[in-house]
Amino acid sequence: GNSRMESWDVIIVGAGYGGLCSGALLAHGGKKVLVLEKDAVAAGASGMSPGMLEPAGRGAWEAQEDELSELFCQSFRLHQELACVLPQESGIDIGYREQPMIHLAFSPEEAESLKSQLSALRHYDPSVRWLEGQALWEVEPRLNRDVLGGLVSQGGQVMAYRFVLALVEAAERHGLELRHGEAIGLQSDGR
Repeated sequence: GNSRMESWDVIIVGAGYGGLCSGALLAHGGKKVLVLEKDAVAAGASGMSPGMLEPAGRGAWEAQEDELSELFCQSFRLHQELACVLPQESGIDIGYREQPMIHLAFSPEEAESLKSQLSALRHYDPSVRWLEGQALWEVEPRLNRDVLGGLVSQGGQVMAYRFVLALVEAAERHGLELRHGEAIGLQSDGR
């Protein structure tokens, strides 16, 4: 057997969306990165995701400021940057497009609830606005005419599986190594 121990700056378990995005950014930054995957790349939720991207996070919808909502905003901005760079670095079209995100109200209670969240959401995404009637149907003509209104923001979407494949391709060009296998433990040199 081979007694040589390999050394990595970062080892990531899981070749899904989060693992590969992290690995790609670290490899691009010069780190020696290993991504370990027991199945296939994007075999789980990452490959089946609708790839929807929205700048306002959970906390914003609860009318509170939190770190997770700030992370959503930063992640959305990062995706906007990746939409330009990733297809060039990987040669794979990720299908990125910006599109409106609409949260609908079908009852007066839902309308009031959504309207009450407007200022908190605008903290994270200044494009958020409340629309009703014709203004809302101009954004999405196929909406049910019984809808009372909706909060509309600018979101985005990627083709999730192609996005993950592009991450692998670009990251490997920057030195990331992807291996198939299962993590069964962690061994440290004490540092």
